[in-house]
Amino acid sequence: MKKNVIILGSCITRDAFNFSNDQYVIPHYFARTSLISLMSKSLLIDQSKINLTSAFQKKCIVQDIEKSFFQIISESKFDFILIDFIDERFNLLKLNDSLITKSNELVASGLIDEYDFTEIVRNEDLLSTWEKSAKAFFNTLLKYIPAHKIIIHKGAWKTKYINEDGTISEFSNQLQQIEKQNKYLYYYYQFIEENFTEMKVLDMTNEELYCSVDHRWGLSPYHFEDKYYELFLQKLDQIVKEMDSKNLADIFDVIQKKSVVLYENDLFVHKLNNVDVNINFEDLSIAYYVKFNNEVLYQQWYGENRILNYHPTQKGEYEIVIFLRDPIHLENVKYFQYKIKI
Repeated sequence: MKKNVIILGSCITRDAFNFSNDQYVIPHYFARTSLISLMSKSLLIDQSKINLTSAFQKKCIVQDIEKSFFQIISESKFDFILIDFIDERFNLLKLNDSLITKSNELVASGLIDEYDFTEIVRNEDLLSTWEKSAKAFFNTLLKYIPAHKIIIHKGAWKTKYINEDGTISEFSNQLQQIEKQNKYLYYYYQFIEENFTEMKVLDMTNEELYCSVDHRWGLSPYHFEDKYYELFLQKLDQIVKEMDSKNLADIFDVIQKKSVVLYENDLFVHKLNNVDVNINFEDLSIAYYVKFNNEVLYQQWYGENRILNYHPTQKGEYEIVIFLRDPIHLENVKYFQYKIKI
């Protein structure tokens, strides 16, 4: 079953999915934005003044300026969200009470020349504002999705890259900039990990990997070799498996508490009473055993049908064993028992 993933971040996350086997679908990708910008007031602009041929780049600018992130995700179906902070490298632009991200695309669009922006430089003085915006952002996000479905992609700029001949070189002219950006990135990661402990972290910072001159977007301290993205996906698959296990555990808890088995029209029927959460049986396989005097009389294999195709022939107490299985990770099975007299 495919997973719908929303990305708020950059190419270090998005590019990884070029290496996946279509098990992930990306309904929305929010790039060239920043948390301070997202949590400030929206700005009314004349979109016709955005002089870009790329529809994607124009969309990034519009979403950043209009602050439409939460509106879009509120109207979207998704399984989890991936967030990275690489685009937090950009300075900000202030106009009236609004802040927007001074991305390379915004600069190229010519929009800056149309308005009287004031530039705000990324430095340590801005960290307290970032913290305030980050808290506001994640507290708002948690209204739309539980913490365990938010994954922080913990990535950093690299100091070295692989040449076409396989040799390793250093970004010798950018080491000071790389150090500066990583200093801020690690500050952001620590703040999030300390304040939002239940969110998942996919850590790629300890891996001995490099950037590559063959990267599709060119050489840059955050354009990595293929091995980076392949390892990222391996780690993501493991997190998603754990996420699915928690989903099953949560659903199992609800089903176990709310389940009743009724005897209707000579058949056992499994029903849920007073369930105030959405249980999607299409995402869950259920199987049944019917036991009488400790003997299994009937087995109904995994599926969505909650009517047991078995006609009891004796009066007495029957034991219905209800099995719940994750349809993706088939080894993940839970079960409970329900007794009914007829």
